[in-house]
Amino acid sequence: MDSKNINIAKTLTFIGAVIGIVGGVIMFFTVVGVIFGVVDIIGGVTLLKYKDFSDEEFKEKSNNILVWGIIFIFTAWVVGGICLLVAYFLANYYESARNNSNIDELMELEKAFELMQKGVITEEEYEKIKEKIINEDKNRY
Repeated sequence: MDSKNINIAKTLTFIGAVIGIVGGVIMFFTVVGVIFGVVDIIGGVTLLKYKDFSDEEFKEKSNNILVWGIIFIFTAWVVGGICLLVAYFLANYYESARNNSNIDELMELEKAFELMQKGVITEEEYEKIKEKIINEDKNRY
């Protein structure tokens, strides 16, 4: 899991929580907004706790971030909802994209190894391909 992206997701969750709380308090003073205001305040307070979670705990609870993001969007706090949705996707999809990239690299390395075994490329050429893949991986992450 990329700690930088999780930290960004935690910050966005915090921002979304604060927007939800402030918006909920504002809405609380209108007759129609009382129900939505209470819901937004509860969601905001719940989400404030997420900033102290470990990366693993944060990722495990990320479905709650998605739910609150959708609720905030429908209770008029679109900016807070969008922050939460972005946080959810950062917590969940960056890692899977990285894993897919690693699979492609492993397949390329395996293909190069097979070509070396068949005598199509030399061991030196195989080592250059391997180094290139390793260096690209280090530079990417």
